[in-house]
Amino acid sequence: MGRPIVAFVISAVLVGVVSYGAESNAFFARQESSECHVPFGPVNNANDQLRYGCNESTSTMILTCAVEDTAVNPKTSITTFNVHINSQSSTSSLVQRCVNFWNVPGQACGGSVSGSGFGVIALSPPTFANWTAADFGFIQVIIPARGSASTCLKGYFTAG
Repeated sequence: MGRPIVAFVISAVLVGVVSYGAESNAFFARQESSECHVPFGPVNNANDQLRYGCNESTSTMILTCAVEDTAVNPKTSITTFNVHINSQSSTSSLVQRCVNFWNVPGQACGGSVSGSGFGVIALSPPTFANWTAADFGFIQVIIPARGSASTCLKGYFTAG
């Protein structure tokens, strides 16, 4: 009776070792609007007009936001990308994926997605061919000028 049990245990261990696959590499990252800054705009303290992710200025605002890119969360493996905006304007907000090239001056951006309305909207920028491992990825978000209330970037979510 001992041999069948030993044989069963050995076969179970072998099947377990042979059938064990690689670990799942699923990941996600949530980043808040404080990760963003205003690279363009009025000379007089454009970043001062960005408060808690909200455009407090009377002009459209362009934000750039770094995208997490690590060995655990590689940007090239992102399959879901959502940008959450609390829209308080009938004027559209726009989002696109971009890169700063690692080896030459300059940057490039892919296609954009836009949306408007009142309330929280989620925009998913399309994939981008230049979204390569070596380049530095970011998103560009354009939010409308303050009207009776401010449109605010809440944050962004990536998963893969």
